Amino acid sequence: MSQFGPEWHDAVDTVGAPDSSAAPFSASLAFGIAVVATFALGVAVGSPLGAVVTAVGASVVGWSAGELTSNENSRRAVGSISTLVGTSLLAVSIGLFGPEPFVGSVAAFALVAVAFDRFAGLTEDTVGVVSRAIIHSGVAIAGFAALALLVHFHVASTAALTTYGLFSLLSRMSPLVSVLVIELEVLFIVLTIEPAIERLERLTPETRVLDRITALDVVAVDIAAVPRGVWILVAGTGYLTATSWARVMFEQFLDSLSMLGTAVAFLLQSGFITGPLGFVVALLLAVFAVDMARLVVMFWLGSDPSETLSLAAGGFVVGSVAFVGGLIPSLSSIVTTTFSEGPLLQIMARVYGTGATLLAVVAGLLFVVLLILAVIVYLVEHEFVPPAAGGFALGSGLLFIAGLLVAATDAAAIVTVATVGAALLVWDLGENAVDVGQTLGTDAETRRGEAVHAAGSIAVVTGAVVLAAISLYVLGPLSVPAGRARFALLLLVVALCGFAVATYNE
Repeated sequence: MSQFGPEWHDAVDTVGAPDSSAAPFSASLAFGIAVVATFALGVAVGSPLGAVVTAVGASVVGWSAGELTSNENSRRAVGSISTLVGTSLLAVSIGLFGPEPFVGSVAAFALVAVAFDRFAGLTEDTVGVVSRAIIHSGVAIAGFAALALLVHFHVASTAALTTYGLFSLLSRMSPLVSVLVIELEVLFIVLTIEPAIERLERLTPETRVLDRITALDVVAVDIAAVPRGVWILVAGTGYLTATSWARVMFEQFLDSLSMLGTAVAFLLQSGFITGPLGFVVALLLAVFAVDMARLVVMFWLGSDPSETLSLAAGGFVVGSVAFVGGLIPSLSSIVTTTFSEGPLLQIMARVYGTGATLLAVVAGLLFVVLLILAVIVYLVEHEFVPPAAGGFALGSGLLFIAGLLVAATDAAAIVTVATVGAALLVWDLGENAVDVGQTLGTDAETRRGEAVHAAGSIAVVTGAVVLAAISLYVLGPLSVPAGRARFALLLLVVALCGFAVATYNE
């Protein structure tokens, strides 16, 4: 079975995978070389700061993967928070690469792949738990985004004022309309008060409200026990209310009662009856809404709430910070000014609020990360990259692509050669780290042997890069036209890759 089999979705439910099986020394050296290569790419395209932020973000994401695979909830929570921080840094770093965002993106993905194998190992459990952390954090962020939208559009106050205005309008239309409203309110209360209190007791198990309110035996009624005459009365009142002649006749009837009729009409239309009953109806509806929210949360938490909450810690932290920050005008204005490069973000901030816009951006980043993880799963499952050291191999390939991309810019040609050499070193050292770790264990004292292997590989690649530099900048300008020199550079890169593939196949 391949490393990512059909049961991958079931396997991600178990957290607590082992740490990276790669030997620490060679794995760290491979990651360090990838960082140096990324920094060289950043300098070549005029964005050293972007390269530094990329290295920091990739390191944080890789380290977070190791924390997420822990059996301790506290470490999972730290890993979840760090995952969102690292993801945000990577997004910022790509923007810092300015006119060469593709170089920054490929370099960032390369570093993340290498960091995965360095800190946690690009395994089924690692990818699964990181995916779960991103999904749970995304759910938490979606909840905060919904809350931010409710606050921004004043949904609660608007709904309350609209409901109050509707009741007031209905009550003042006609005394007969008020009678219908009272009938509906009373019917709703007697039908829902007992199930509402049962749900309230589920929310607060230590209180037994039903045992204390004996009047419920008289007030509470099951819908099947409602007399048919009550339904006929309510339906008849509704029909009469819809006719103008019935409303006029009822008003004339009240007028015929002199002072008593005037008092009854005032009592019906003043809201003294419909208002308190409407408040009780609102409370009952709130209980049902809270209980529904509880059921949704319990479904989301699953069979292990503590694990789910720890994996979603990043979403709670980022969501709460963005939500509170969006409520503070000074912070909101600062964030809005950072959207100057993105007109769409400015429009979203004005329409939907700063908090909801920030959370939407974070949710988009998490979605992109999920897509990347899905691509990694596909590549490893279909053996496009070696399963034993998939992160190192994938990162090496992406560094190679980044070197080709930077060759299309105004950067020096030697940067491409050096990047390709660094990619080969990452592959070689990473493969050796995994081989040593799986054979002798990660705790074995193998640093001396790893250092000898690394020194030999670095010497060979360094010699090749120096030779290429001499050919490009000394021999090339003396004897070969520029076009032929570039063609020779391309052939050299192809030869290096062919040599690496042949060595791997052996």
